[in-house]
Amino acid sequence: MNFSGRAAIQPRVGVSVDSVSQNTGDRAIGIAVQQELSRRGIEPVLLNPLEPTDEELDAVIVGGGDLIRPRGDAFYDRFRAPGGTILNAAGVWEDADDLDYLHNYSYVSARSRAEVAILERHGINAHVLPCTTTMMTGEPYRLDGVEPGEPLVGIHVVPYTLRLCPDFVEIVNAIPHAKVFIPFTHYNHDDSLMAALAFDRRNSITLPRLTPEQLHSVIGQMTYVVVSSLHASIFAFSQNVPFATVRQLKVANYFEDRGLERWMFRSGDELRQILDGFARDRVDLTELIEADRAAIRGAFDEFADIVQQRRTRGEGTPASDPAHQRVDESLSEAQDVAAVVDRDGLIGVLLAQLASGRTAQAQTAVLAENRHAEIVRLQTVAENRHAEIVRLQTVAENRHAEIVRLHTVTGERDAQVVRLQKLAEELQAENVRLQAVTEELRAALARYQGWLPIRVLRRLRRLRRRASA
Repeated sequence: MNFSGRAAIQPRVGVSVDSVSQNTGDRAIGIAVQQELSRRGIEPVLLNPLEPTDEELDAVIVGGGDLIRPRGDAFYDRFRAPGGTILNAAGVWEDADDLDYLHNYSYVSARSRAEVAILERHGINAHVLPCTTTMMTGEPYRLDGVEPGEPLVGIHVVPYTLRLCPDFVEIVNAIPHAKVFIPFTHYNHDDSLMAALAFDRRNSITLPRLTPEQLHSVIGQMTYVVVSSLHASIFAFSQNVPFATVRQLKVANYFEDRGLERWMFRSGDELRQILDGFARDRVDLTELIEADRAAIRGAFDEFADIVQQRRTRGEGTPASDPAHQRVDESLSEAQDVAAVVDRDGLIGVLLAQLASGRTAQAQTAVLAENRHAEIVRLQTVAENRHAEIVRLQTVAENRHAEIVRLHTVTGERDAQVVRLQKLAEELQAENVRLQAVTEELRAALARYQGWLPIRVLRRLRRLRRRASA
């Protein structure tokens, strides 16, 4: 349902999100929800969770963001609105409790299957609904000094990422493209952390703190991003920009639903594999993005119908308790403490690594001495083997010369054999001829023996003896 053009009866819907902390994701949710309501002719009213309101509202949309938590948190209990109408794509903690108030909501949704399953364990009928920031329209932001078509890699890091991936800076410095360092989670002072790290900044841009709309625009201009935030990942995903994101439970719940767990990393090796894939493969998320957008459009159309039904029945949302007290100072203090604890944890890890490194240096010195002795031994073995190789080469050369000589002698002997064979053949032919002459003489002697004179016979015998000799 669309209320455009009906200003006189335009519904007013409260938007209850964490709009007071310096959390880009939560602020972006509020912006995106207001944009979707406005597209349907509904006037959005952004509520301050720290202050009472006397606004006359037709309904209240609560969420998304990580709002469904265990009871007892002074800030997040503010979102357990008894007059709420719609729970929109909320994040749900595993140990969330005391959720019966959600039975009174007209529509309940969480941002992942895993979080819907938690609600269902409490008997709450819930829908899976992608984060509304998937539909967000950003504010154009120009990156100075960037050539058209130049590859750009967005970088966002927090202490948790460095604990999982100590070689993060080294990996980022090895990326062969211009980098854009993007402060995103302002509440934990990520800008000062990134400024202190030893990044190679010769071909880079370091951004100041930007609004959610500007950050959305910046991330959309990247070739790919390496980030440490769920909503930085969603900003990239929704604009078809590949992203490598540090694995956190809420990130895993959200992107496993989309089959993109391969882009989450918990170590330097996993991050390198993801970046190698970006360099090798072309990525197109269009079908996944369109499916999410269709689900969100359908849900907000249903929200508009719910609002109209409430107006028809004359139902409204009560104003908040006037005794509602401000806790913004304590919230800010709690966020600062959390940031300090996070940094302290990182410092502890780095100090442990440093101590471990010193122990490793001592061990390395001993290993170096052992390796030096082994190298000397191997050099001696190599020299002995070289001498043996030279000796064997000399033997081989001598044997080769002997073989050549024997080949020569063999050739000469072969020629002598041929010559002797030819001579034997000639002698054999001569013997055959002489045997024929002898037979002729014998025949003649026998024929004339009866009448030849004795003197002739004697001469013939001499001739025969001479021929026989």
